[in-house]
Amino acid sequence: MPQATGASTFLAGAHAAQYVRMSTDHQQYSTNNQKRAIADFAASQDVTVVATYEDG
Repeated sequence: MPQATGASTFLAGAHAAQYVRMSTDHQQYSTNNQKRAIADFAASQDVTVVATYEDG
């Protein structure tokens, strides 16, 4: 996951919602993988994910 440049100070301590979805039956990444990637990125930016919106 790419690192944000210059955003760390702005985002530190923020709360965020995440939106994950499967666009096709042949999609490479599951919603669980998407959630994990978002959680990893959020943690690296000191952001807390407080809600998840999921389309199946």
